[in-house]
Amino acid sequence: MAKSLISGKTTTLAQAKAIFSYLNQKTSYDYYANTRYGALGTWNRKAGNCCDMANLMVAVCRAAGIPARYAHATCYFRSGLVTGHVWAQVYVNGAWHDCDLTSNSNSFGNIVNWNRCYNKRFYTTLPF
Repeated sequence: MAKSLISGKTTTLAQAKAIFSYLNQKTSYDYYANTRYGALGTWNRKAGNCCDMANLMVAVCRAAGIPARYAHATCYFRSGLVTGHVWAQVYVNGAWHDCDLTSNSNSFGNIVNWNRCYNKRFYTTLPF
């Protein structure tokens, strides 16, 4: 899947944006705790929580040769909810870019469903 999504995209930025856009359009958020389905299970279900949506984004980017990692923090959502949250980050042009698939309103590098977070940590593999 990764290779077909980046076909014809000549820059890493264009490739990463294409992956995010496709996955963001084809999946939806489902609430549950921790990882349950992993990247493949999330893709097959077309739905997942923040952990599994991040698993999907990280796996597809890595399969395309784009460095990716997990970010985890306590976030303040626009709905008023304050809770632990996980999202993917993709390394392009010397910087890490946020890629949060949990809301279709989010875009590559731009998160709108939460406005701040604290105790941010980064992982190459998700410990939960």
